Amino acid sequence: LAALELGPPAPPPPTTANNAVGGGVGGTFHGATLPQKVSRICAHLGLDARSSLSAAVAAANESTGVAAEGGLLQQVDRLIALLFGGPQAWRSGGGKVRGL
Repeated sequence: LAALELGPPAPPPPTTANNAVGGGVGGTFHGATLPQKVSRICAHLGLDARSSLSAAVAAANESTGVAAEGGLLQQVDRLIALLFGGPQAWRSGGGKVRGL
């Protein structure tokens, strides 16, 4: 019983999906959910974030000239790196940007 009286439990550690951008983008997206990330991308690009996640990411890819390669989370992470200056910009994905 003494162990139960030590106070509230610590919050669970962030999941990998929520940390896909890592702490490298100035902490801006640390702990953000995929819908939150997509909403921020859409706001930055002036796109309608009310569509489905996949449609919003496709529109963001088209708007920035980023090739839609990999899964949705990988595409979002590439867009965040490109738009917000994350250090992982194109290091690991081999992503291609047209016209940049």
